Amino acid sequence: MRFAITTKTIALLLSLSLIGIATLAQDRTQSGKTKSDEFTIRVDTTLVNVPVAVLSREGNFIPNLRRENFQLFEDGVAQEITHFKNIDEPFTVALLLDISDSAKIKLQEIKSAAMAFLNELRPQDKAFILTFDAHVEMICGATNDITRLKKAINQIEAGGGTSVYDAVDRTYNQEFKKIQGRKAIVMFTDGVDIHSKKATADSTLSLAEEQDAPVYVVRYDTYIEEIRIPIPGARSMSSTVIREGLSKKEYDQARLYLQAISDASGGRYFFATKPEQVKQFFARIAEELRQQYVIGYYPTNLSPSKQRRQIKVKVDLPNTTIRTRKHYVYQSR
Repeated sequence: MRFAITTKTIALLLSLSLIGIATLAQDRTQSGKTKSDEFTIRVDTTLVNVPVAVLSREGNFIPNLRRENFQLFEDGVAQEITHFKNIDEPFTVALLLDISDSAKIKLQEIKSAAMAFLNELRPQDKAFILTFDAHVEMICGATNDITRLKKAINQIEAGGGTSVYDAVDRTYNQEFKKIQGRKAIVMFTDGVDIHSKKATADSTLSLAEEQDAPVYVVRYDTYIEEIRIPIPGARSMSSTVIREGLSKKEYDQARLYLQAISDASGGRYFFATKPEQVKQFFARIAEELRQQYVIGYYPTNLSPSKQRRQIKVKVDLPNTTIRTRKHYVYQSR
């Protein structure tokens, strides 16, 4: 929770502080605590939210857990869980779709998978859709109107170039700032970036560590299609060279980036080698989003410098697996 502190508010707080000092001796209780110990106005408002999914040994999500079931540690130090949202809380998904040249041969697959994902959302959940080629474009703002979202997807046409980093940057720095509550990015791409102008791999990885919205990636590999030699008169689109000059190394770097941003944000990475896998992966992502808890805390370490801090979450149930982010970058506000 953030406070808008005005000059008038500061004056009031100072006045209250002076009154409190004058009467401090009268405020002590039998336990030795003062009233000011029992009621504290928090000036630092750096709340850290941690999405958490809890699974049984068989891989089933465990519902109906409460705040008391969880323990959270930052750099090995126990933290007080001050905020808790259960799995019934609605969420907003940013659906990022790669419509670059390399996606031409998979465009229908992309559309079909995106619509299948929308079908997995609950009525109270929302989504917005960003497409990216050489530019990033919002094709549908945040809504729970599935018909409107699908209509926007149907109108997608493949473009040229790819700007993965700019799409992630815009989502975090612009779109998510307008949205309250649980948020997540779901991205369908091969990960190769050749046109981003505002953002880089490093800058977007930093954003993923600093914010509380996990990134779920479904990656498809277009490298084989890219290196095929055009055959005169060939009827198959897959026999057309789409982006010449890209090396296997660049595709490997794209894969490593997508794995890194999903890991840094606490999301998941999937690699689709067959069309039918794409819908399966999107269904898994939607299920995990539906089953996530969000636990929040104010760090006891208030060092103002940016630091990467380790997070460990425990739950008081045996034989369970916890999916959550492993670290984040602290930012004082």
